[in-house]
Amino acid sequence: MTEREAPQDQLTGYAECLRDACTTGRRMTRTELEARRAEGERAAELGLMLRVMIREHLAVSQEVLTRVPIQQAGSLLAVTEQAVDAFVEGYERAQHQAVRQEEAARREFIDDLLYGSVMNQVDTRCEGTPDGRDDWSPDRGR
Repeated sequence: MTEREAPQDQLTGYAECLRDACTTGRRMTRTELEARRAEGERAAELGLMLRVMIREHLAVSQEVLTRVPIQQAGSLLAVTEQAVDAFVEGYERAQHQAVRQEEAARREFIDDLLYGSVMNQVDTRCEGTPDGRDDWSPDRGR
């Protein structure tokens, strides 16, 4: 998959939601918004580019616009804005979560380096060598 390609399953149900909202004049429901957020999270986890996904949302909206009366264009624009906003929110949430996980892994790694391996070396040195010499002594290595 190239940068410009986006899996169509990321947009499943989006066109129907737009058409329904245009027909009734309503905004997106909480369930529909949560679905867009979940799709945004999934897109981020799959490594899809946000710009491409927004472009795909707008392309679907343009397609729907050609099939609804012009009087419903305002509703379409409002619902598109809601959908893209929810999608981006989910995408950003997943990215922030990934960054937090990477930071935690990095901190754990550094703690292991500082307190795990380093402390093991210090313990070994404090115990001395098998011949009774202390590794910290000036004649070390002679």
